[in-house]
Amino acid sequence: MLDAFTDYLRASLLQMRAQDVSLGEEFDLVQSYLTVMQCRMGERLRWQLDIPPELRAARIPPLLLQPLIENAIHHGLEPQIEGGQLVLRARLDGQGLCIEIDDDGIGLAAAQQRPRRGNGVALKNIRERLRAAYGPEAGLQLQAGASEQGTRVRLSLPRLHPSATPAV
Repeated sequence: MLDAFTDYLRASLLQMRAQDVSLGEEFDLVQSYLTVMQCRMGERLRWQLDIPPELRAARIPPLLLQPLIENAIHHGLEPQIEGGQLVLRARLDGQGLCIEIDDDGIGLAAAQQRPRRGNGVALKNIRERLRAAYGPEAGLQLQAGASEQGTRVRLSLPRLHPSATPAV
């Protein structure tokens, strides 16, 4: 656990100073975070990361994924006694990138009924950062899963390199 936590801290400190990072670096950071969380939750947390090797070099703004993963665990999986599964995947979508985070947690409606901290600050910050890096073409959507169970978060990035076309 200490090795994963050290890796997570080192990577997150380096990423905070960067304008953009590779998708591979961001996935590696998430993997370290999930390893730490799995030490805490044990078998209650199952996870899978799916990134095609050719997308590892794609550039994205730093620290986009970890707050979304944290939300999925905190609001979706932790409230369930049995925990659940989280899947993070990336794929090409036209000229851009689609990143999805699926969990089989309690779902959006149930999560909104629970007392919570943060009041959506992470989602608001990510939306603002996407708009600054990509303009209005970028998006962050939350979608309820089937039968109100689980949640899907979808990041739509119109280009693989945010600095290729400056946002207005």
